[in-house]
Amino acid sequence: MKHPFIRRLSVTAAAVVTLVLAGCSGDSDGGGGESGSSGGGGGEESTQVVNDAGVEDIDLDDAAATQTVKNPGSDIEIELRVFPLEVEGKVQTLRIAVTPKFEGGDTVNLYRIFAQTPYSPQLVDRDNLKVYSVIRELSDSWAIDEVKTDAASGETIIAWSQHAAPEDDVDSFDVLVKDGWPAFTDVPVKR
Repeated sequence: MKHPFIRRLSVTAAAVVTLVLAGCSGDSDGGGGESGSSGGGGGEESTQVVNDAGVEDIDLDDAAATQTVKNPGSDIEIELRVFPLEVEGKVQTLRIAVTPKFEGGDTVNLYRIFAQTPYSPQLVDRDNLKVYSVIRELSDSWAIDEVKTDAASGETIIAWSQHAAPEDDVDSFDVLVKDGWPAFTDVPVKR
């Protein structure tokens, strides 16, 4: 006699296989199931969802401010372009275009670009004396993975991080990308 868990697993697996096979059956002309009025609207709904998907278009010329920095003892010059903060619901997103410039044909990761420090920018609301750090859940950070993101010299990376939405009605923040680098001041907030 099968264990109840194994029996439930077998029934669930059979149901999944049946659903998958039912979704794969098409009409006899190989048209993939859209024949006459038997479509039931399901295909259109799926297509609509796919059509709403897209790729974010980031124009480097839309940056709010640009600066070039260099870490002490490093041969990497870094161009940073900060974009207006975008608030959506309870979260605001910071995007910074990072373009390293260095000799050689290798690539470097963001961790090395930021002088072996984690990417953890802070948003400073000087009027209300508040600092917004990157949102964290346990050991996960709501930001780009600085270790797994590489760039060649002259190649631009869009580094992102997510922070809590502003608690107060503010129009701009100062952005501290890394200790020791000049802050971006009065970076606008888009709602």
